[in-house]
Amino acid sequence: MTMSNVRSTSKIVRSEANDAKKVKVTYSVMANVDLKPAWLSFMLFVFVMSNFVRDAWAITSRMGTVPSFQKQQDLPSFYTATDDDINWSGRVLRNEEYMRVVFDWPGVTASFQVDENATAVTVMVDDSSLVGTRFAVFYDSPTARHRKLREFRTLRGVFSYTLADVGILGAQGLRFEPNVTISMVHTQEAQFLSNNAAVNNVTVLGFGTDGFLSRPSPSTRRLEFIGDSITAGYGADGLAPCVGSVETNNYVLTWAHALCQSLDAECFVEAYSGVGVYASYPHPGTVEVTMPERFADTLASAHQLKNMTTGGLSPGFRWKVDASTFRPDALIFNLGTNDFCCGRGENSTFVEAYAAAYYQFVSKVLEFYAVPAGTRAKDLPIRPSSRKGPARAGDEPAEAPLGAAPAPVVFLGVGPMSARYQGATRGVVERLTRRGVRAILLDLMLDPTVLMGGCLGHPTGAVHAAVAEKAFPVVEATMGWKWSDVGWGKGWWCLLRQRKVGDGAKTSCFMGDEGLNVSTSSCPVYSLRLPVPFGGFLQASK
Repeated sequence: MTMSNVRSTSKIVRSEANDAKKVKVTYSVMANVDLKPAWLSFMLFVFVMSNFVRDAWAITSRMGTVPSFQKQQDLPSFYTATDDDINWSGRVLRNEEYMRVVFDWPGVTASFQVDENATAVTVMVDDSSLVGTRFAVFYDSPTARHRKLREFRTLRGVFSYTLADVGILGAQGLRFEPNVTISMVHTQEAQFLSNNAAVNNVTVLGFGTDGFLSRPSPSTRRLEFIGDSITAGYGADGLAPCVGSVETNNYVLTWAHALCQSLDAECFVEAYSGVGVYASYPHPGTVEVTMPERFADTLASAHQLKNMTTGGLSPGFRWKVDASTFRPDALIFNLGTNDFCCGRGENSTFVEAYAAAYYQFVSKVLEFYAVPAGTRAKDLPIRPSSRKGPARAGDEPAEAPLGAAPAPVVFLGVGPMSARYQGATRGVVERLTRRGVRAILLDLMLDPTVLMGGCLGHPTGAVHAAVAEKAFPVVEATMGWKWSDVGWGKGWWCLLRQRKVGDGAKTSCFMGDEGLNVSTSSCPVYSLRLPVPFGGFLQASK
């Protein structure tokens, strides 16, 4: 550990010590108060006990999902969150001085490769929210793609959490081997972590291991999703009747996450429940903030923070959206469900305003990612090589002829909760196409008999899987990305390995952390989709 790491850690320890001292002083002052009046004594008793009960409930309610109080292994190597060997996908606020990363958007992902000699990997999180947040951990190797290892929920304060170790891997028949990548995905939205926007973000301090971490090879495919509660995973982990919460919301169950993994793409996600492109969902007592207003925010809660101050936002809260940071191959929007709620779609003037705002928003985003003519491919963003090893093949793109880089493909999604905005959205696609943009209407509506099943009419994880199944061939064909190009399938799509068994064929199916065996009557299979009991499907192709 470097001296700068030690200094950073000592600041944390001193901060915690000062906080503890403040608490002690507070209770000492309370102890010196004259408690002769019975009513004062009773009120103090109620105050102390209410805080005790609240804190006790907050801890015990999460003991089943968070091993926070288990003693973590003493791991000799600590990589700060800003280390070059850690790859961050999604909008994060990097604090280089204190070597930490702050974020609150769903889908933010930290990934790194772990060498085969490691036995454990941990993460140190400083969670300032009131109820904690949730992460999902995934394992990728040449033989096991996108296997979900576990989920964990954080506690308020600074704690270390195990991402993977030999026990967790061994239980699923996995191990640390060459070219293993561990990914930690944030599954929650900022607005559900706290009512106080100043503390509803998450800070990652770093990662511990007894091996070596290195930056994974960059993906050649990049997607950016811009959406509302559907894309964010509101209620995807719940069953109606229920409401959105840290327990019921889950981004990794969404159609967006399934597409990212099945296409082996690096993804950025800006999704916020209740948001619209022209008019957001009308929550009583709140000011509507639309996605065009939120899009430039590094933190999803930036607008609340702005309302809490008089000086406005510091420059660090504004995301630098340009080709030097992240340039997607495709932009996948799904906005309109909230705009057309509450009967607003019956007003023709409103519909025209929605279409105009949508067109302007998409045009603005395309401007952010415009690459000037004369730019060579080598000037476009690349992933830096690990400073603990040589550059890997694929880190440096080949030099391309001079010319303007192609603009990202634009998909405008409709569904699956409502199709009321389909006509207006189709008009936006046609207008973009006339301008020369490659724009596609992405139909995400399912059969009318399919019930959403999640919280407040939102889709469950199984419904999200069906939506992904419908969107996958459209995105795959439009982008020219073949599923077979990435070998073993990822996410909801997994390769079926067959072997001859008597007159039939025995097929081993793997999906995430689930496994099952099925029999088929013929072999080989050119195209086969199989329903699975936990929702979704498996696809095989030759």
